[in-house]
Amino acid sequence: MAHLSDDELLANTRRIAGTSNQLLAALLAHLAEVEARGIHRTRRCASLYTYCIYELRFSEDAAARRSTAARLTKEFPALLQAVAEGELHLTGLLMIGPHLTAENQLDVLGRAKFRTKKELAKLVRELNPLPR
Repeated sequence: MAHLSDDELLANTRRIAGTSNQLLAALLAHLAEVEARGIHRTRRCASLYTYCIYELRFSEDAAARRSTAARLTKEFPALLQAVAEGELHLTGLLMIGPHLTAENQLDVLGRAKFRTKKELAKLVRELNPLPR
């Protein structure tokens, strides 16, 4: 990459990051469909989690995160678009996902757009305050 100018390197990096976001969204959609169809069981995997580990060779952490995220995107498809467009990272999806409802999902996604983990933790506390 030494032949690339700084501007070319930065442009390529941004393009690759965008492609990565799109691929993650596509992967989550595919994983959700694998689980919905029960195809993982034809591969002798009891769960999507084990399918991710033994068939896709993900680490246990990656398998847990992606299988949980896939389930959330099946319930709330707007999450896929937010991930694909780089508006929401995987950690953010996992943080806000359990607090989404049919009624609040668009509002919450709007508030979560381009937020850091720390900012999303504050949003989650607002959505689900601790009892006093």
